[in-house]
Amino acid sequence: MVLKVIGRDLINDHAYVKRFVEEAELVAGIRSPYVVQVFEHGFTDHCGFMVMEFFPRGDLKHRIEVGLRVNDAVHCLANIAYGLQTIHKVGIVHRDLKPANVMFRHDDTLALADFGISQRLEPDSDARASGRVLGTPHYMSPEQGRGEPVDVRNDIYSLGVMFYEMLTGDKPYCGKSPADLVYAHINVPLPRLPSKLRRYQGVLKKLLAKDPGDRYQTATELLDDL
Repeated sequence: MVLKVIGRDLINDHAYVKRFVEEAELVAGIRSPYVVQVFEHGFTDHCGFMVMEFFPRGDLKHRIEVGLRVNDAVHCLANIAYGLQTIHKVGIVHRDLKPANVMFRHDDTLALADFGISQRLEPDSDARASGRVLGTPHYMSPEQGRGEPVDVRNDIYSLGVMFYEMLTGDKPYCGKSPADLVYAHINVPLPRLPSKLRRYQGVLKKLLAKDPGDRYQTATELLDDL
């Protein structure tokens, strides 16, 4: 198990504490092999804490850096989609899906982790509020980059960026600044895969469509296609 703690230097940061509590409450009720398990959370007189499972085999970011076989990339794609299917079913949008937030257990099964900026899909939720740009620019959907309302299709787009990266070792869009990356996600056409990977171009096209209406509408649609 891992103990995540709010230190004394942050305990009076109300925004940080609020995100910490929301993260724990969002995930604590989920029981799925594809989502990190939170065993307990609360506050002592001196700190806030969250007890969660430990992942001894690291994250997907490291595996991409080392290099993934194509079959392993497709296997990861499907299992991450199962994780999205689980959280979307209970109304949670991750909003920061990226390789560093996909963790591996001792038996090599994976789970989605780090729900620090995730939100429930509710009409008055921050997840549907415009004007706030939260997330990691390399994996940010066009609508998220514009500060527009997002839904589950935002996570579908982020998964598409990850799948491209798993297949090629490179990100589909690059830039010298976050603004450059946002511009690329909104305006630059999807790169073509090398010929040996061309069979996955159609899947990527539906994952990384600029218009959310042209994407897979749910993780279940992606899984059915796979």
